[in-house]
Amino acid sequence: MAKVGRASRNSSLMRVETVTAAKTIQSAESGEVYFIGTANTEVTLPALKEGAYFKFIVSATIDTNATLLRIVSPNGKMEGMATVEKTGGATHSALVHSDVSTDLVFKVTSSSNSANGVHAGSSVEIYCDGTLW
Repeated sequence: MAKVGRASRNSSLMRVETVTAAKTIQSAESGEVYFIGTANTEVTLPALKEGAYFKFIVSATIDTNATLLRIVSPNGKMEGMATVEKTGGATHSALVHSDVSTDLVFKVTSSSNSANGVHAGSSVEIYCDGTLW
C-alpha cells in the first residue's frame, strides 16, 4: 500500500534529452537536463517565466575549433556569472551581461588539442527571474 505524500520513483527522476541539432525549448520543459555532445549546437530558450531553469551538460570532450553551444534568448537579456575550469584545475570567471545581444556562446578555441577543449561533464545552468535569464 502506497503511503500518502510519497512521490513515485518515476516522477522524481530528472527529465533528460540529448541534443544533436538545433532545439527550441518549450515552457513546459522547465527543469530538463540537456546533454550536448556535438559542436555547433544551438538552443533557443522559451519565453521569460519566473522560476524556469535548464541545465546543459557536455557529454563528450570537444576539442575542435568551433562554437560548442549557443543559447539564444529571443525575448530577454542574459546576466550573471560563468565560472569555467581550465587545464590543471585552475578556474576563471566571466561576467555575462548584455544590453544588446540576447545569446550566450560557449566556444572552443583550440585546434585538435584535447587538453584545451571542453571536457565531458562541463555544465551550465540557466535560471529566469521573470525579467532576465
